[in-house]
Amino acid sequence: MKKKSIILSIAVITLVAILAGILTACSRATVQGQLANLLKDHSHEKFVYEVSNTLDDTKGTYTVEMQAYDADSNVTVDLDALDARTEKVKKGILVTGLLEIGNTVFKTGCYYNLIQNSSFMVPCFSYRQQLTDNVTSFAMFGSYSGSKYSYERIIDGTKSTGQIKLGGLYYDNNEFQQSLRSVTTFESGLSLQFTMPLVSAKEATSVTLFAAGSTIEKVHIPYADGIDDYKEDGISCYKITLSRSTEVASMSQQLYYAVENQTYNDWPVFKNVLVKFVEHQNDPTDGKPYDVEYKLKELSF
Repeated sequence: MKKKSIILSIAVITLVAILAGILTACSRATVQGQLANLLKDHSHEKFVYEVSNTLDDTKGTYTVEMQAYDADSNVTVDLDALDARTEKVKKGILVTGLLEIGNTVFKTGCYYNLIQNSSFMVPCFSYRQQLTDNVTSFAMFGSYSGSKYSYERIIDGTKSTGQIKLGGLYYDNNEFQQSLRSVTTFESGLSLQFTMPLVSAKEATSVTLFAAGSTIEKVHIPYADGIDDYKEDGISCYKITLSRSTEVASMSQQLYYAVENQTYNDWPVFKNVLVKFVEHQNDPTDGKPYDVEYKLKELSF
């Protein structure tokens, strides 16, 4: 399929507090909001967000891409500081993130299998890398086996390994935001609790997260020419609140998913697009609250 770009003009906003992982999902077929394959009739999606940190007015760009792979394909992960590796995968989707803000770059990724036994979108492996002034300060690669997440990480040149046990419904750091687009319970009110492994420079643990919402709000993003469903009064979005059960640098997030599928030439290509998300954080030095906002400015397939 010929790749087509759809440009939106937007105000700046959003840093991924889940930089340590944008949340990824191991989702049961029977769980709320039965998840579905977002790339069933195309193989690629790309979303570019403008980012704004209200603490110091830092601006940046966050790019998310989803790429479908057939069974027995090889996916290579090269994090510089850790050994490069090539994984032979089952049929599934690789979600990658690239956040460039100030002098820091975050690279994240998660591969999930579309179907594994009786479950959908089960994470297979994930990774994260942080570079400051082009030097890797943190890198992590982890793989899933049943309810265990085994990882290798390097912090300022020092390597370590470990394993995290997960329970119940679980997601990964780097897939959840996109997987949530396919749930069917937005209209009736989403209420979802799940666990995920969190491996950062400061912690390696399993955390419980809650995603809930039942309200619809307008998000103002002036579309550029070429978008079929331009609305001057804003885009109707499901507002979902994401929170962690224990104290964390990012206290919560609000995610805004478009109610209507976004179309191109009358074809509904993009389902429940994540139009905007906001991270509410506290400054670790003085506890002062601030936001990091992300607003969509471009999407393509």
